Amino acid sequence: MLKDYPRIENLYRTKSVPKTRFDMMQAQKQSADAGVHAATAAVEAARSTNKKAVSAKLTVIELEKTLSAQEQSIKETEKALAISRLNLEHTRIKSPVNGTVAKKFIFAGDYANPGFPVFSVYDIDNVFVRAHLEETKMKGVQLGQSVDLEVDAYPRKTFHGKVIKIGEASGAKFMLIPRDTTTGEFTKVVQRIPIKIAITDDSERLLKPGYSVTVNIELN
Repeated sequence: MLKDYPRIENLYRTKSVPKTRFDMMQAQKQSADAGVHAATAAVEAARSTNKKAVSAKLTVIELEKTLSAQEQSIKETEKALAISRLNLEHTRIKSPVNGTVAKKFIFAGDYANPGFPVFSVYDIDNVFVRAHLEETKMKGVQLGQSVDLEVDAYPRKTFHGKVIKIGEASGAKFMLIPRDTTTGEFTKVVQRIPIKIAITDDSERLLKPGYSVTVNIELN
């Protein structure tokens, strides 16, 4: 019907059709034009929304790729950190006991070779006296007996302890090259039995490894 609008308009100008018909045709044309504009706007809006959706989808894909790359970078960084911590741990020398260093063999600037000692350390909470009693004096010595200790480094002080271990063999049996007595040609020598004595009253930790000590065991 709208195709007839130009013809009706020309007829109206020549007074061949009444004004009411022309007005009705013009109203229909305006309504149709408005519908076209609305449809065109809707199409443009849909196209714009589609573009935004495509753009957002591409952005999400790019973000996912970036996130995946960052996660991979984090994993590689964590591995490098673990290796660095392990290497740092290898530079530290930890004592197996809570003690003190008695002697150092390596100093700052020296190189430590595998198997070479770096320092000597002893447990400050496990200082004891090791006595080697002659076998002729072992009679009556038992575990748990009290011991008076006279230390050359502290001549006016008497320490106390107790017997906690008695050796099962003489020290000569553990020599690097034991004596060969199978031929019967040997000189009889009084053997010594190792005795381990725990210190019971050294709260100030005065006793150090290597001190000379005279032991007096209180026999029952």
